[in-house]
Formats: sequence, structure tokens, C-alpha cells
Amino acid sequence: MTNRDSLQKPLLYIDFEANKAGELFLFGFDRGEGYEVWVLNEELRGWAQAKGYHFAEETEVLDLINEHSVVVAYFQAERFILEHMAENNGHHFSSSVCYLDARKVSVIWAGRCRKAIFDLLPTLGKTLAEKTDLKKNR
Repeated sequence: MTNRDSLQKPLLYIDFEANKAGELFLFGFDRGEGYEVWVLNEELRGWAQAKGYHFAEETEVLDLINEHSVVVAYFQAERFILEHMAENNGHHFSSSVCYLDARKVSVIWAGRCRKAIFDLLPTLGKTLAEKTDLKKNR
């Protein structure tokens, strides 16, 4: 499939959220109808229902992926998560599903088209890693 062919296929933009233990609890996606969030963690089922979110099994996520020809995510981590999820559920992706990593093109776009705007942003505060290093070096 060429890049031009990819742009003609239905796109599915995805994002996963996990806790510090690496357990998935949210799956966000947009298939051209607005952003949706599915709750994946069984322990959050009641909360999801109370807040009006859809609780989904991993197999529902995998079926959604197979319904689209092009999956777009910001990093390769989502691809590895999907592959691991599919393996754990005995699931196989259609050979027509194409994965696009949008990170590289996003960084290029920001550097070329929004550099002036980003340059105007205030500097970030110290990150957690920098704070930890400062404590170690005392």
C-alpha cells in the first residue's frame, strides 16, 4: 500500500493510557465521528457506567482495529500494545490493516509550521527526573 492509497482508506486514530504497573485502563480513538473513550479495566467498570463511558473488552478493541484499514498513533508503543493484546487473545489482524506512526511527522510539522508559536511558550519547570537528580547530587 502506498502513502497515497493509505490516505484514501478509513483512518482510526488511537491512544492508550496505562497505570504505572503497565495495565491498560483507557482506550481513546477517533474514527472521524469525534473522540471516544472506552474503559478497559474491569475494576473501573462501575465507574465507567456511572460516568456514561463504554466499558470494553480487549476483543472489542481488536475488532475495531480490524474494521479500519489505517491505524494512526503517536508512537510505536501503541503498536506493541496492540500486538501483545492480540497475542493474548488469540486474535489476528487483517493483512489490510496498516499502522502509521504519527510521531515523526508531528515533530516535523511542529518544527516547520508552528516553530514561532512554540518558541513563545514559557520554559517548562523542572521535570521529575531533574528534581530527582538534584536530590541525589546534594
